[in-house]
Amino acid sequence: MEQRIGQNEQTGEQPKQLYLPVPSSLVTDAAFEVFKAKYPNLEITRQEDENTILLSLTGPTEEQELFRTDMEFLSRNPDLAVENICSRIDNYIPKNKTQVELKTWAQRLIDLDSSTTAAGLFVFGATGVGKTHIAVGVTKELMKRGFSANFIRAEDYQRMRSMKLDPNQAWIIDDLNSPFGGGMTFFKEVVLNAHNFGGRVFVTSNTDYYELLEHGFVTDPQEKPRYMDRTKGMFKVIHVTGESHREETAWHRSE
Repeated sequence: MEQRIGQNEQTGEQPKQLYLPVPSSLVTDAAFEVFKAKYPNLEITRQEDENTILLSLTGPTEEQELFRTDMEFLSRNPDLAVENICSRIDNYIPKNKTQVELKTWAQRLIDLDSSTTAAGLFVFGATGVGKTHIAVGVTKELMKRGFSANFIRAEDYQRMRSMKLDPNQAWIIDDLNSPFGGGMTFFKEVVLNAHNFGGRVFVTSNTDYYELLEHGFVTDPQEKPRYMDRTKGMFKVIHVTGESHREETAWHRSE
């Protein structure tokens, strides 16, 4: 990552230009189109090495830092859906009270100033209401604040198994929809680790929180009350409602 500065002859100011070499496979045509919509001054240059492209962005330092964070997140999560590449907390637009609550509590989780507290949000609701948007935004904000912030889809639990659980980590688990399987197993490990050593946990699901935990968290009837109590003490549970944003913005709606 390199930043170059050139003189603006008309204003006397020195506009900053960020140059960012990245793997060509990371920024598809669709991804670049999304970036370009958010960062109009973004340009792409093909390199002699077909495996690398050069992205350049002229603009304020704040905008360049946002772009750096977007690119760092994408490099960690190359399979991220294009629609969430530029998702942030500040560009999530709530449409009802539950979505306002979601955004408010997400910011409170980010702002929580404690290295020992186990704190989490569990967000459940229908598809298309912005759960993943907020999950990505929370991860990016925690990354900027120095957390070891790990975003992962629950279905990718095999990748979870190779990740080390350290104290005071942040885990963002997206689409934990089934009470069974490896995703739930890893979720339990994350929760217990955060409970014992501190950390942040943010979970999204299409399944009701209480149903998910009742059927999947602990099956031993003697152990269940203890673990359920720990979990309820850690998580703020938010049921988010609303119409699907994807349906509202579907291409055929413009006709």
